[in-house]
Amino acid sequence: MKRKLLKQISTEWRSNLWLGIELMIVSSILFFIFDATSTIVRIKNTYIGVDITNVYRLTIGWKNESSPTFETPQPQAGETEDDAWRRYNRDNYNLRLQQIRKLPGVISAASGSTSPYNYNFSGNPVRITGNAPDSLKNQENYVNTYSVAPDYPKVFNIRGINGETPEELSRMLEEGKVLLTSNAVNTAKAGLKPEDLINMTASFDLDSAGQTYVIGAIIEPIRRADYEVAFAGTVLMRDGYLFRNVYVKVKEGYDEQFLNALTATDSPLNHGNSYIVEAKPFKEIRDNLHRNDDAQLRNMIICMGFLLLTVFLGLLGTFWFRTQQRVREIAMRKVTGAGNRQIFRRLMGEGLIILAIATIPALGLDALLVHYGILMYSQITTDIWVTPLTEAGVVFLLMALMIVAGIYFPARKAMKVEPAEVLRGE
Repeated sequence: MKRKLLKQISTEWRSNLWLGIELMIVSSILFFIFDATSTIVRIKNTYIGVDITNVYRLTIGWKNESSPTFETPQPQAGETEDDAWRRYNRDNYNLRLQQIRKLPGVISAASGSTSPYNYNFSGNPVRITGNAPDSLKNQENYVNTYSVAPDYPKVFNIRGINGETPEELSRMLEEGKVLLTSNAVNTAKAGLKPEDLINMTASFDLDSAGQTYVIGAIIEPIRRADYEVAFAGTVLMRDGYLFRNVYVKVKEGYDEQFLNALTATDSPLNHGNSYIVEAKPFKEIRDNLHRNDDAQLRNMIICMGFLLLTVFLGLLGTFWFRTQQRVREIAMRKVTGAGNRQIFRRLMGEGLIILAIATIPALGLDALLVHYGILMYSQITTDIWVTPLTEAGVVFLLMALMIVAGIYFPARKAMKVEPAEVLRGE
């Protein structure tokens, strides 16, 4: 059966050649577009590394001297005027944090240099030192440094890859340890796992004195946005700066009470030289950040669907026309004793064999796309061929379904025609 099909295909090589070229080009185009769309969708649906449910960002402002409620600190014994201002600002800032933690429904609150859904990048080289193997000591890894208050993991529900709870991670930061994401250091080169870095020491070039920190735990990669891969490792480290933003996690159902208490005129937060500029839920921050990205993804999916529909109609029409042109051949086969199932198998087999033959050079074009790094899949995986071969397989199945549909319906209609009527003029 297969040998006869191949002989028939080779006999009609002119028409089948152009059909094969069409299938090859369509296969490569679908492969490229399917890779781009599926990669973006997978990146968006990948866990960002934090939980922003019921989390708010409070922006703190500072009054100037023209404000009627502006306070001027008085230097204490042995203090200069600058020392008095530093003490006052630190005490005032810490007081605000304590007052925020006492508001209705607040679970935890922490300040920090930055947060997810913010494209800020504070890059610093980090080196593994101390009891690390030489293969790690020679590496210089560029990471994004988050300087945060100890309760930061509690606010964003950050967990360690070994099951460490947010409370345990907060205690580590309180002790002066640092938290590294699993992609911060290339441990694979040293034949190690990311969790093997725990209890090793790390140094940062931002420390002029060469201070080292103990690695307390390894956490999941933290991405800056839904549409961005975890391109660089992240380090959470304790710092004493007075940051402009405070992040607050609120209990479920307490949002209104929390916001009312925050903005009340008699709120203790309105006293002193600091005040709350705005309070925004992180879901709103995320939606504002991704408004254009969501629209682009939606347009890409619509274009992908339109292309699939166009290809489907094109292949459907091509094989529909080919099958209709072979009504006499079908009638002749029925006269010579061939059954409907046998004819169906022959027609389907011919279309699928042509697709399989066209897929071979199409895979060559796909391999060129992989070799020159044109595809997007490499942003989310380190495998070389597994993902593109899977995508090529999906494209092959989609095209096979289109071809089967293009053959089945006209062939089914042709089976109902009486052979005598078709062959009357022969």
